Amino acid sequence: MSVLKIKAHRQVFSTGGRLTKFKSHKAMLRKVAANHAKLEKDFSDKVTVFVAGVRAGSKIIPAMTHGVVVITEDQFVELLEQGEIEIQTREVEKNLDLESMIGDLRSLLSQPATTAAWTTLVGMLEKCDEDRLPEVVAYLSHQLADWGQDVRWKIRKNNALIKEFVPPQWTRSTPATQLCVAPPLWLIEALRGQVSERHKLVRALNLEGLQLDGDLGLTLIQHEGWHDIRALVLGGTNTFSREFYTYLAQSDMMQTLEELWVCQYTPAETFAGENLNEDSFPMLRRVVVDAPYHDYPDEDARTEFLTTVKDETPWISSAVNVDPWPS
Repeated sequence: MSVLKIKAHRQVFSTGGRLTKFKSHKAMLRKVAANHAKLEKDFSDKVTVFVAGVRAGSKIIPAMTHGVVVITEDQFVELLEQGEIEIQTREVEKNLDLESMIGDLRSLLSQPATTAAWTTLVGMLEKCDEDRLPEVVAYLSHQLADWGQDVRWKIRKNNALIKEFVPPQWTRSTPATQLCVAPPLWLIEALRGQVSERHKLVRALNLEGLQLDGDLGLTLIQHEGWHDIRALVLGGTNTFSREFYTYLAQSDMMQTLEELWVCQYTPAETFAGENLNEDSFPMLRRVVVDAPYHDYPDEDARTEFLTTVKDETPWISSAVNVDPWPS
């Protein structure tokens, strides 16, 4: 079991959602002040601990993506009363039978490739000690080479990986139709600069709903743990910088990418200023575009728009399909 120790002294707290354990906001402020700590009204770069109350919703996302520690209200109460708490970050089975685990993985991968199977696989990897991971990952890297190769993305806009504060669910593979997508926990680790052998098995990154800015976006795609990314969803809630797209266009990731989902911009604008051609992304087979349906209300107009996008985008070859983002 991986454990993180947190001290209340001089922390800067922020809360999201409804808190029910305190008699009043003033009572909470007094307990925070008693620990020589502060409570910020809104999330900012100063916040070191985020307290997730009932229906924390999207407020929790900036905290997680900035690498801030997230705790429940019960943990917050205990922290203020005791001055220090320990929280579990990963449950590891120290006496895990490696041979038995690989046998279970072999059996799992002999079945049809499904999201449920990938989620089960991720859960098994979460229990594996870091010292034993290299052997397991080496085995899986070979086995996953062609596993679920024909499975395609079928997500919708704002289908975010991280929606609520439910840590056990951070290992789930969502959206429910994509295999080998990095679960929320692994994305959070990447944003914090943590590298694990587990990350080598990721084949798809879904950035939808993470509310990333340029710097955080760079941190995530520059993560040295990603080795063979084949699908990338840029998402519509992120505000990536020119530096982000410049790096992406020149990165090794684009050499293996087969699918690119562009929500915020059309493909022609995505790599604006980059001297790219159809050989720039040799494995690219599909680009999904957020067609502005309010400007193109009928099917023929949308089809014409997608055709124009393809014709006017030099890095999309004739062999690449350009599809509309599912509404």
